[in-house]
Amino acid sequence: MFKRQLPINEIRFDPETETLDGMWNHRLNLIQPRNGYRYSVDAPLLVNFVKGRRAARALDLGCGCGIIGLMLLEKNKASHVVGVELQTELAGLALRNATINGLSEFFETHNVDLRTFGEDCRDCFNLIVSNPPFYPKGSGILSPSEQIAVAKHELQCEINDIGRTAVRCLKSGGHLALIYPAERLSDILLMFEKSKLFPTRLCMVHSREDSPAVLVLAEARKGKGKPLTVEGPFILYGPDGAYTERARRVWDGED
Repeated sequence: MFKRQLPINEIRFDPETETLDGMWNHRLNLIQPRNGYRYSVDAPLLVNFVKGRRAARALDLGCGCGIIGLMLLEKNKASHVVGVELQTELAGLALRNATINGLSEFFETHNVDLRTFGEDCRDCFNLIVSNPPFYPKGSGILSPSEQIAVAKHELQCEINDIGRTAVRCLKSGGHLALIYPAERLSDILLMFEKSKLFPTRLCMVHSREDSPAVLVLAEARKGKGKPLTVEGPFILYGPDGAYTERARRVWDGED
């Protein structure tokens, strides 16, 4: 894949409302809202979790600023990515980020509700990824920022919506991979069952070796395949509070 990435000094953004952040030693540069929803370690964790042959077509449900899809392209884990994003500002950022990274030929953005997406592209995708809202409606503290609130709470999308769209859009044998709070693992497994998706891999993510899991990485297949594999735990921080070597390699794009 050939990309013509813009030099940093040629990237135009509004420093009052936006930031320009380098990822993976500036192999990717991302424009993000200064005070809105911003990516975290969830994104590289999910991309690292995606295994297998390169997907011809991948779909990112709730793509935000486009980071996961662009990482999939940069890592050669997908040849073409479609990002679906409900929030207009974030969908626009995803398109801008694809352009500044020289990847607009391989990345397209749809500013639509993922719950209605896919009627005209059934059975189109080999891979679907999602970092969906973590918190049920009515739980926790709702951010005063509407952008953050919609991204983090199930105000416009809940986990079963991901399953319904995924089973509609996946090809037979295709996979859905997502990251979610560990305490909601039962909701993921129930969603897989309702959507007739078959769980294939799970990995629990822990802040520290002696702490409970905080996140779960989960993969399911459209159509029966190999039995479920529960991978060894992923530990984020060592005793010194710094990233473990494994986590650092993921964050730096070395794995």
